[in-house]
Amino acid sequence: MDGFRAAVAGEPDDLLGFGFAVRLTETARWLSRATLQPKAFAQLAAAPTLWLRELQVHPNHQGRGLGRSLHDRLVAGGAEEAVVLTVIPGNEPARSAYDRWGYELLGQTSHSYDSPMYDVLWLRRATWG
Repeated sequence: MDGFRAAVAGEPDDLLGFGFAVRLTETARWLSRATLQPKAFAQLAAAPTLWLRELQVHPNHQGRGLGRSLHDRLVAGGAEEAVVLTVIPGNEPARSAYDRWGYELLGQTSHSYDSPMYDVLWLRRATWG
């Protein structure tokens, strides 16, 4: 996986949260199934983009800034001009966090032909951190 990076937060014998990301490529299957707003696909293809594939915080540790810390560690230091991710629309804790962090809705997609629909969100470098 091109540009793979990971971040983990924990205590001895206790995983609190984790995330991982890769450089977005044209071979991302969900991208071919995406219904994106006009020009969104071109914007994603125009500049290096990081795909935040997973970001999870244990429910007992949510609301303390841990997700933001993991997110910031994943996006820091790369050459990417944007970050893209997918989130289930009904996942209110995650969706609210992404909205607060400056992510914008690009459209919707599914990860496979039998998966639920996900919102596609993105964040441009000028707005993060």
